[in-house]
Amino acid sequence: MYLGCGDKARRGAISMHEYAIAQALVEQVEAVARENGARAVRRVVVQVGKLRGVLPDILRWGFEVAAADTIAAGAAVDIEEVPIRVRCQGCSAESELADPLFICPSCGGFNLVQVAGAELILKSLEIDNGRDTGSAEHSEGQ
Repeated sequence: MYLGCGDKARRGAISMHEYAIAQALVEQVEAVARENGARAVRRVVVQVGKLRGVLPDILRWGFEVAAADTIAAGAAVDIEEVPIRVRCQGCSAESELADPLFICPSCGGFNLVQVAGAELILKSLEIDNGRDTGSAEHSEGQ
């Protein structure tokens, strides 16, 4: 298969998008881990809305690279994908959309309000604080 320069550039841009998110995520994980006296981070749970355009496998890879030599090195990354949800202002129906085509599945209207799907939230951490393995809930979005 032939890939032109534009294709490589698009793939690189996608990777850089996830890597930049992963770097910010590692910084946030380190801060929460320090606040909770962690020696190591075992697991990270992140909610990512479909509208973010994040590829989960690339985000995991980016986290692995960005977390090297940090308290989060080797942590498992669980990604909970959040579907696109909208509320129609015309018929009041709340619906989940498979694609980001903002058309009400109930009435065909275009006057929609996004309810979910753009999240990027560090949901929780599983940490080792030397005494036992615990978890730290965190609900602040990026």
